[in-house]
Amino acid sequence: MHRIFYDEWRMTIILTNMNFLFFDRLLGWVLLIALMAIALRVPFFRDRVRRWMRGKETIKMSQKENKAVVTKALKALNCTLEWGKDDADLIGKYDFQSGHFRIRIKEKDPYVQLSYLFFFETPIENIALVRTLCNQCNINAESLRMVYTINSEQSIVDVHLIAGLMVTENYATEMLRHTMSDIFAWQNAFVKHFGEAIKDGTQVALTDAETDNALFNRELYLLREQEMLHQMGQEDWRQNADQPMSIGRLLRTLLETDSVSPVRMTLKARDGVSEIDKEKSLDYDLADALITEGRFVRNEATIGLDFYDARKPEHRRHLIIDIRQERGTDASLYYRLTVTLVPLSLGKTVTAVSAEHQPKVWSVLVAYDLSTPEQRLSEFRYMWKEALEKAKQNKEDELNDEQRLISECMDPKTGYNLYRGRMLFGQKRYLEALQHLENAFIVLHRQYHKMGPSAQEKFFSVCYFIGFCYSELRLYKQAYYYLEMTIPLRRVTYTEEYINILVNSHDFRAIDVINGLLTELENAQAIDDDEDSPQEHMIGFINFLKRRKAYVYIDLERYDEAEKLLKKMLDEPENSDFAISELAYIRKLKDRNANP
Repeated sequence: MHRIFYDEWRMTIILTNMNFLFFDRLLGWVLLIALMAIALRVPFFRDRVRRWMRGKETIKMSQKENKAVVTKALKALNCTLEWGKDDADLIGKYDFQSGHFRIRIKEKDPYVQLSYLFFFETPIENIALVRTLCNQCNINAESLRMVYTINSEQSIVDVHLIAGLMVTENYATEMLRHTMSDIFAWQNAFVKHFGEAIKDGTQVALTDAETDNALFNRELYLLREQEMLHQMGQEDWRQNADQPMSIGRLLRTLLETDSVSPVRMTLKARDGVSEIDKEKSLDYDLADALITEGRFVRNEATIGLDFYDARKPEHRRHLIIDIRQERGTDASLYYRLTVTLVPLSLGKTVTAVSAEHQPKVWSVLVAYDLSTPEQRLSEFRYMWKEALEKAKQNKEDELNDEQRLISECMDPKTGYNLYRGRMLFGQKRYLEALQHLENAFIVLHRQYHKMGPSAQEKFFSVCYFIGFCYSELRLYKQAYYYLEMTIPLRRVTYTEEYINILVNSHDFRAIDVINGLLTELENAQAIDDDEDSPQEHMIGFINFLKRRKAYVYIDLERYDEAEKLLKKMLDEPENSDFAISELAYIRKLKDRNANP
């Protein structure tokens, strides 16, 4: 009995203690919550309570919070920030110490991306050196990443610096200041080491698949550019102190004549008008109008030339050349020539359809090279020696395009012309490229039957480059002569350029050649038992032929046939934009014809 009473008494005490312990803990939580509620009303304590509640984990702020922190930090650095949107991302743009920066804040990403874009550019032939320096930066930099992009349109490589940052309210200002200072330091280091490597001639040769692909894309871009040609394009011409850009040279290329007899030539600039001796006018160096001793002394000038063309000696012609300074580089001074051959008025011998009555205008970017011929020759010798050595060691896969072209050439003069011409072609310097490539062609043409298959293939490459250059200058007869030689090789790029000159010169054979190629390709697909899909470049070639065919139909005013073809192309992703544009153009032409 006592035992039972004792056990009940003991259990009561235990339950009482448990209730007290529970009450004690409950009271503690109530007091804690009350204190937190009070603290949250005070901003100073509110921030610290939030951080305490998040513990030691990384603070993952929202997009809105990141924006507020970044805006406040940049305001402290006296930066004016402009916000915009890219889909769901926030994009901020601002300047700091003359540098143009961009910040991207994604919707569900705690990091912000700081970018310093396009701080450096160089011709595409220097891509291997750019890659090497970027790798060195990425190995040694703390949080920065140096990347590059390829601009096939301009044949250049652009370099950028990017950093991913986790910003916090307390340290955002100092973090941004430190990162941007680091960016400027790496920019200076890159520019310095790049310049030293170029000066010492230690840049790495372009020998990888990325380079080959970049140059191939460059050629494809140029082909597509010609495909859509409706008016005169722009050519890049170059000169130096030993190869002046004379008026005679300009006329020989643009007017295709050596039989010009000057009558009067004037130079008009801000310091007055002067007359130039007509006997010296064809040898006049156009650079002299703006450049003296390797620097610009004028921003613009205008030359007027009256002359007779021996092919039509009864007409006096007037040519206007507007010359304006363009932005230059350390290696070259640039200026633009806008050349206008004033049309003749209608008369007994000049009708509305006469060539002399048609307006002719050219806009040409000219580069005055500051480098010496000795420097360019030294560069060639280094590349040629390396090409010959690798060819002997059966390492042709390590050669770049220029080296591959000269690897079997034992004549240094011809080798230099091939090397220099190929380099200039890749940079759209078509007039200067022609001078070198045609000199090489004359030598190689005589040796053709003594060449092996590899050397013959290189010879046809030269024919293609020359034909392309003439096509860019709208000298289609000359272009046809060279490109016709490449047809038996059945290479896509060669054939596309051949089609371009037929179409752009309004050659009556264009439609038959295109139809023949399309039929041949369709038959080849029909008898092909391989279930694999056609190669990408063949699909691109077929689409190219369809677009050119539609263009020819429109040119021949066969609008119904053009519309039928274009409507089929609306369902083809690569051709749909072209089809929409051309269908609208046909509708405009029909409306114009219906309401003359």
